[in-house]
Amino acid sequence: MDRVKWNDFMEILSDDLNRCGEYLVAGFRDMVSDFITNGDAAVGLTVTAQAVPNMTVYVKAGRLYQKGQQGTLAADSKALNIATAHNIYSRIDRIVAQYQEVEDLPETRNVMTDVVSRNIVQQTVKTRIAGTVVFQVLQGVPAAAPVPVSVPEGWVSLAKITVPANATKIQQSNIVSDAPTLFGFFNHNHNGAGGGQKISYKNLTDTPAKATKDDAEKGTDDNKVMTPLRTKQAVEKFAPLKKVNGQSPDDSGNVNVSDTTPVGDVVYRPYLRVGYVKANGATVNRSDYPNLVKFATDNNLWTDSPSAEPWKYGRGNGSTTMVLPDYRNRFIQGGDMPNTKVAGLPNITGSGGWGEALATIEQDRCSGALWINTGRKLKGSGSTDSGNASIDFDASKSNSIYGKSTTVQPPAITLIPQIRY
Repeated sequence: MDRVKWNDFMEILSDDLNRCGEYLVAGFRDMVSDFITNGDAAVGLTVTAQAVPNMTVYVKAGRLYQKGQQGTLAADSKALNIATAHNIYSRIDRIVAQYQEVEDLPETRNVMTDVVSRNIVQQTVKTRIAGTVVFQVLQGVPAAAPVPVSVPEGWVSLAKITVPANATKIQQSNIVSDAPTLFGFFNHNHNGAGGGQKISYKNLTDTPAKATKDDAEKGTDDNKVMTPLRTKQAVEKFAPLKKVNGQSPDDSGNVNVSDTTPVGDVVYRPYLRVGYVKANGATVNRSDYPNLVKFATDNNLWTDSPSAEPWKYGRGNGSTTMVLPDYRNRFIQGGDMPNTKVAGLPNITGSGGWGEALATIEQDRCSGALWINTGRKLKGSGSTDSGNASIDFDASKSNSIYGKSTTVQPPAITLIPQIRY
């Protein structure tokens, strides 16, 4: 069988690739083509119209690699007939190829049958099996919008041929190559590489541009090369890898780079993380936190009253400064809309009365939650008011925190609220 040979590969490798990073363009292409072990590839085998066009085409000499086997077409093929064109619709035919093993013609040889008597007889033998390439024309279906006929299992498409309605000849413009090829791997504009000249792979001119630091941080281009340095910069854009005092480094002194927290998110930690700023209501320069400026704008989180809406960003001077949200000294509570709640406890109220004329007692005799309610008259033994006042109890008179809430303060641990920037 005509299988690819490893020793040939080593010869090309030593000759072309082991020379200070240089190679022969054609030699390198042939190396991969000749020694492909899986899949299909064609070298040459170009489907071509006749010099004087008619309803035949032919295939130029070349090689077909199919699943690790190599078939060689040493000379141009014979003419391949294209069926008569349809009178109304065009169609798309295919020229397909296949590697096949072809036995040599029988050969008669003298064969010794007995080493003692040395009898010799003649036998017909076949000395080897050769590989070749065979072709067939697959006729498409005429239609107003024709589609190429499918490729049978085990065959390789070399070209699609459009057969116009009423055509009497096939022009080269009717033929579109469909052959599998490895040339795309090497389809570079090599400097001075024509004619098999040696070049360095350092000098390819149509490689993608390298990403800049800005490209790496924006992360929007998909046609530029990321170098290790640019990759590191892109990672550090969202999780800087550096030592920062008081910011929980790992054992190596570097901060974890796996942080994917979105810009603007607020987290609580016992330390200030790298890439975060305290949510403490401080006035800062907008130029220091451009991502937070965009975040506040995109999410309508600007306010002219940061003390009344502490979850928003204060406008600062309206141009160069802003006020950060202030999450200190507040619990986070779920609700339908952002809002603030003042600190407070349920009020404690009560009252009592005495038979004497309390209205005459001076107010400064009471303090804290007790007070004299002179507007409250107690009934005497008869049907008329006695004119007496009452002493009432109101905890809010002792501390204004009472009566402003229906809850109490639970035990708590305070952590540092911080915003991802």
